[in-house]
Amino acid sequence: MSRKQVRVKAWGKVLACAVLGAALAVPVACDTVRDEISAAVFGPPFEPGAVTFVSDTEGWLSGAEGYCGTTCRRLFHTVDGGRSWQQVTAPTVANEWFGIADSRNWFALRRPAKFESPELELWSTHDGGSHWSPVRLPADVELPEFGVRAVISDGTVRVTAFDGHTGEVRMISSPVGADDFTATPPFRVVEGRRGDSSVSVDFGVVQGGATSWFVGWIGSTERGQSNWVGARVVDGRWSSFPLPCVGTIRPEVAAISSTELAISCDPTGVVDHRMGEYHLYVSTDAGDTFTELGVLAPRGRNAKLIGAGTTRDLVVAVPTGDADSPTALRTSHDGGRTWKQTLNPRAPRGMSVSGNPAQGEFFTPTTGYARLSYVGEAPDGKDILYLTFDGGDTWEQVTVG
Repeated sequence: MSRKQVRVKAWGKVLACAVLGAALAVPVACDTVRDEISAAVFGPPFEPGAVTFVSDTEGWLSGAEGYCGTTCRRLFHTVDGGRSWQQVTAPTVANEWFGIADSRNWFALRRPAKFESPELELWSTHDGGSHWSPVRLPADVELPEFGVRAVISDGTVRVTAFDGHTGEVRMISSPVGADDFTATPPFRVVEGRRGDSSVSVDFGVVQGGATSWFVGWIGSTERGQSNWVGARVVDGRWSSFPLPCVGTIRPEVAAISSTELAISCDPTGVVDHRMGEYHLYVSTDAGDTFTELGVLAPRGRNAKLIGAGTTRDLVVAVPTGDADSPTALRTSHDGGRTWKQTLNPRAPRGMSVSGNPAQGEFFTPTTGYARLSYVGEAPDGKDILYLTFDGGDTWEQVTVG
């Protein structure tokens, strides 16, 4: 069917929808029809993916048109705080992760061409995406297919890899302008042994100043053991730090500076998440001690930290119990003593909150994002991206075009 035939068919549906509404003398929901017309006339809608800001005004937004994989990936650039976006060349390498340091230095983790290899490859470009090449890693470092995280901060790219066979974690890092990677010594976060593939990990890595934090759940089905682990890297050396809670869901962590950290989690450790309360904690001594700021939401695993501009300026997402507007963002500027609801959008028609309804991050003390996720009848789903440029007091939905 040609694009012209599709348009004619879509406009026919609009006419039928309007006639039916008039005949019944009641409003008829035609949202789906309007969506079909938009896709037919303008192409499939843009689905925002990752967003990165390197200042309060300059940032990049990646995503795709519809659900067509890598062939429809798009990359947009803004220099006016998201008021306008211009499309730029998207990465030419298929990637599992794509990170931007600035207008010239980008990095990507990708699967190798030979599918039998269990390791990922690290690629880089230093001319804004025109030319990509694989990065030579330190001789004894591998990036396993499952167990790699990467962050870019303060002019440095850092890649953390966990080895499930040995129970060790390592980090490699390089200035963003040069592929000169050095590795930390291995740090054992769980007792493992060579050949024991039962050790698994679910972890996150955040960067604040010169300090990297590793927060993960380490488990072994073979041994029936699991535990939460907190580790940090300062000047290339690993050390442990005590997590304030050990619930069943990985804590949400926001790094503010080299010594300041915020975490939301369930301190009860109860397997049934409906019995837990999610609490907020901050540390000002690099994680050695934590201060509890209070309960985010009772009986709600969907309550979580979205971002922290400072230890006083915090944003959290909480479940509302309202099926029409299931997720709200709340902002505090006094270290969690008082909160103000700053966003509570309606869910898209026919959709409800997803199992992981919100995530976010602050790039500067005032600039950050929040992504709210919804699901409908499988395989339908929708992520809606919001930006804030005033520390979470107001939020603007991201639209491109």
